Amino acid sequence: MSVNLALIRFIYPHNTIGKGIALNGLVIGLGVASGPSIGSLVLEFASWQWIFWVNLPVGLLALVLGCFTLPPTPLSERPLNLKAIVLSIAATTLTVIGIDSLVHGGRAGAGLLTLLGFICGVSLIRLEKNARTRVVPTDLLPIPDIFLAFCVSGLAYVATNLYIIGLPFTLETVFHRAPTVTGFLITPWALSVGITSYLIGKLADRWPAALIGGIGLAMTATAFSFYGACR
Repeated sequence: MSVNLALIRFIYPHNTIGKGIALNGLVIGLGVASGPSIGSLVLEFASWQWIFWVNLPVGLLALVLGCFTLPPTPLSERPLNLKAIVLSIAATTLTVIGIDSLVHGGRAGAGLLTLLGFICGVSLIRLEKNARTRVVPTDLLPIPDIFLAFCVSGLAYVATNLYIIGLPFTLETVFHRAPTVTGFLITPWALSVGITSYLIGKLADRWPAALIGGIGLAMTATAFSFYGACR
């Protein structure tokens, strides 16, 4: 997913990039929408491990299709900064595992992992302070528009994922729905994400991005308010 938007630049002309983003969002939304339903069906006939095994042939098919259909892209002549890549992976992994362990009751080990992740993150920033190309482009954050977009998108992403994680537990524990029913109940949300992404991609070439983002954030905040009131 991290390279999808970059590949769209090489697939679509500049004046139709919005269309490419829209189709990309539609496919992602349809995939997310079908996931809970397929998962519910799998649980009806097999153990939970098959929810993960069933993804292997799909992933292999996508890999094969990508090798034959995606356009060639220019390669960078600069060598990989392996030290920065390792520090980036370590900072993200250790911090996420540490915070997750802390939430689930771990204290000493969780705190140590989180601290090590923080140290790796600081080391990464210091290592790339004077680099021409960076794994984490912190040099762009002083630009006001980019900094604002970074903060808004980050907070929106966190809020949305908290909702995604909490919704299944709410349906099962508060509304006492079975796991299979919960999967089907989540499907309309993911399907609406795909449809909305497609429509927004169409509008992105005509309307200001700030206006579209503001409308979306207002609708999301309203939905979260109703969700909290229903509980």
